[in-house]
Amino acid sequence: MVKTPLKVIQYIVLLAALIHSPFAELYFLNEESRSLFIFIGIAGLALDLFYSGEFFIRSVKSGQHRGFKFYFYNNYGWVDFLNSLVMLFLVSIPYMVIVFYGSSDLQMGKAFVILYSLSASIRIVRVLKFAVVIVPENKGMALRHTWIISCCAVAGIFIVAFVFAVSGLRSVSSGLSLYFSALVAVFIIRTFYMRYFELNISHVIGVVDSGMRKKNYNRIAVINERHRDDEVFRLADYYNKFFLPAKMKQTIDAKSLRPFPGFPDKNKKE
Repeated sequence: MVKTPLKVIQYIVLLAALIHSPFAELYFLNEESRSLFIFIGIAGLALDLFYSGEFFIRSVKSGQHRGFKFYFYNNYGWVDFLNSLVMLFLVSIPYMVIVFYGSSDLQMGKAFVILYSLSASIRIVRVLKFAVVIVPENKGMALRHTWIISCCAVAGIFIVAFVFAVSGLRSVSSGLSLYFSALVAVFIIRTFYMRYFELNISHVIGVVDSGMRKKNYNRIAVINERHRDDEVFRLADYYNKFFLPAKMKQTIDAKSLRPFPGFPDKNKKE
């Protein structure tokens, strides 16, 4: 996959955002290094401003193609939105307020505590966006289905973080644990489950689809014997036993009707 300079910049910014998230939570463990955590707050603000600009540019460009609605719902635009404006107003700005005016125990009102507690889960969106960027777009169905599972996993962790915040159980250790739990969960889903999905579903359907549409494609669909009663493998079994032999027989019959080289074809019009 060819990486353009713009893609390289996006990768670098995403990596910086993933590294920045846990370091931002560590502010409450050590206030003595105040200058360092001020830098972390400014860095987070810069990242969110970058993503806000990216979201704005993509929103404008989407109007020239399939429209903003398609970009927002079908092309992960809502992830860009969460990474930009939502992160800016619910994470970076509250973080800067805490750095300059707050204290480690967050004695700034219950509403503000709940507001900032969302950051531990909202930062997980960085992981989802990184997962989308590193996976090639040609993954198709496998990408979409593993993406849905990843979103469900992150949503569950987000709910846990919110409950912790409301009940007053949120701490630095719990915030970091939730973040890294989401990171590990998404990594496992995108690495192992996507591979499993490709081998047992999308690859099998791709072979059957190509065999039915392409004239010279005669590849046999591989069936997982442990799951041969699944609908996709029943379809593959029918394709292997009936459709593919009939297709190959038709091809052989068509070739046998061709005249030998050097002999005139009686069916061909003069």
